[in-house]
Amino acid sequence: MFRNRLKFVLFFSLFFAGFTSAQQAKTFVTYSPVWSSSTTYAVNDMVTVGTGSGLVTYISLIPLNLNNNPASTVGTDWNIVGSASTGGGSGTVTTVSVVTANGLQGTVANPTTTPTITFNTDSTHFLPTNTGNTAGCFWGGTGACTVPAGSGSGGTGINWRAAWSSASAYAIADAVSYNGSSYIAIASGTNQNPASSSGYWNLMAQQGATGATGAVGATGATGATGATGATGASGSSVSGTGLIAANSGTAALATDAQKSVSVNGVPCEVGSACAILAAPALGVEFYPAAVSDGGTAFAAAWTRYDNNEPQTGSINPAATAQGYMAYQAAPVSPQYAELTLSEPGYWTGTSISIDFFSSATTGNVTWLVQAVCIPAGTALTSSYSPTFSTPVGVTTMVSSTANGLVTTPTITNLIAPGVGSCPSSPTTPTKVTYRIYRSASDTAAGNANFLGATLLTGRSQ
Repeated sequence: MFRNRLKFVLFFSLFFAGFTSAQQAKTFVTYSPVWSSSTTYAVNDMVTVGTGSGLVTYISLIPLNLNNNPASTVGTDWNIVGSASTGGGSGTVTTVSVVTANGLQGTVANPTTTPTITFNTDSTHFLPTNTGNTAGCFWGGTGACTVPAGSGSGGTGINWRAAWSSASAYAIADAVSYNGSSYIAIASGTNQNPASSSGYWNLMAQQGATGATGAVGATGATGATGATGATGASGSSVSGTGLIAANSGTAALATDAQKSVSVNGVPCEVGSACAILAAPALGVEFYPAAVSDGGTAFAAAWTRYDNNEPQTGSINPAATAQGYMAYQAAPVSPQYAELTLSEPGYWTGTSISIDFFSSATTGNVTWLVQAVCIPAGTALTSSYSPTFSTPVGVTTMVSSTANGLVTTPTITNLIAPGVGSCPSSPTTPTKVTYRIYRSASDTAAGNANFLGATLLTGRSQ
């Protein structure tokens, strides 16, 4: 859209009539006849408001001056630079007297048409007579100058300073970008955030909202087939007739020409080759302390040094054959129970947890556990006295329910190859004796009834 705006531009002259050739500064003013709320004005744009004797001329103080009524924003957005005098019965404005803050003086005849501008003597201002600014009228008593409507230079331009920086100083009409939006300075300043300092910046263009998520793109082409992985190690295999020996970690066969066996979940027929997995890595077994036989309790897997300590008891002989060993609180001397097992070849260690119950409902019970290996060739005479490992304690709260079953945390690797008298690399079964007794310093009152223990035995194959 084109607007016919009447402009005049006032410049400080570079050389003045009657003066030497010394260079002088120059200033310009852009003149528009009538203020419009829909027009954006720059710094030094001049407009008129009103008609007849009420017509007043204003000059813009800020850039991007839009919809700020000059009559109500004097001192902030506009300043008054002159008033009108009228002529003729119709009140048509014929001249506008102009007096600016820098001393420029003059009159504009018929401001709504092609103006004739007359200035008083002024040795520092200059008015071009056409849009090319190639010739001018100096204010040194030269009289009237005629300027075609719409001629003259434009207002102050924008000085683009790129991204805003808190360390930079900015002047009026400097423009910056910040967080996707652009701003123009309306006052000089440093470290004034454009997004929050409205006294220093005006928003020029705001960043738009994030657009809707685009449609999912087409599926890409299938990638190339990856390189073939390395070949795995060969599994053990056997061939021949008969059954694979139970729990064997080798390729041994038992002789039975009429049977077949499942190996790794696949039937292995007599005479075929079958892969064999190693034996289970962990064996789990519960060993009871006592049994009840016809109402009388006897030691079961675990045995005692003395038939009276700890005493055996029956839980409910009318309903179960389970028994227990009763360990006293704070015994005068330890009450031992022992279990001797043959741990398998390639044994890697044994862990243990203990099951017990007590009529007490508060306090804790501390069980002490030891173990010792019996190497092949050990003389088992009346003088035999094994050297057990250092006791390992496990402390557990009793159940809040009287006689409630409690299982202690597991003591990991209570005994293992290479400990004490145990062989370091047992390829054949190893005899191991385990010993349990109650600490004299735990806090549960009354008996702690030992129900049995669970042993977890590791194997390498």
